[in-house]
Amino acid sequence: MRVISGKAKGRKLKCPPGKAIRPTSDMVKESLFNIIGADIYNSRFLDLFSGTGSIGIEALSRGANICYFVEKVFNNIKYINDNIKLLDSTDNAKVLHMDVLDALYYFSKNDIKFDIIYIDPPYYKNLYVEPLNKISEYKLLDSYGYIIVEHHKNDILNDKYGNLQKVRVRKYGETVLTFYKEAANEYSSVSREL
Repeated sequence: MRVISGKAKGRKLKCPPGKAIRPTSDMVKESLFNIIGADIYNSRFLDLFSGTGSIGIEALSRGANICYFVEKVFNNIKYINDNIKLLDSTDNAKVLHMDVLDALYYFSKNDIKFDIIYIDPPYYKNLYVEPLNKISEYKLLDSYGYIIVEHHKNDILNDKYGNLQKVRVRKYGETVLTFYKEAANEYSSVSREL
């Protein structure tokens, strides 16, 4: 694994041996950030089910203002912290060692909202359902914010979760990226349509 672009471009990321973690492929990661484009600059980014932090670190490398990494598995926290050190500055990286639902509640209570939320749970377990419902309930997206769920092609996501509406789907082999926005903002005038 490596950082694809930005200030940490080319730097290799640490990852635990074996199959305990399923890292996002470089192809999917590059396609993801091509879609996000200029939205990444100065954004507040949330990397849920962070694993080794690959997606959040890519976001920071490309100009995100701040990224919160949320990971429950203690062993993975070490890899996230080690990988964050590849960046020139670690001040805008916040690592939370906690369950995803607890973290979403924490953001709600502290009025922390996000421009982009990335959800990449283990495949085949429907672990994206409750986070999507809670993000909607807690209103954790900024006005024009959106969510990206990485999932297996056999995991079928609903068109709506609470007030979140599916707005885009991109397939890359067996991996799918599904995008959601608040339904009220789905057709809002924005600088770049998802």
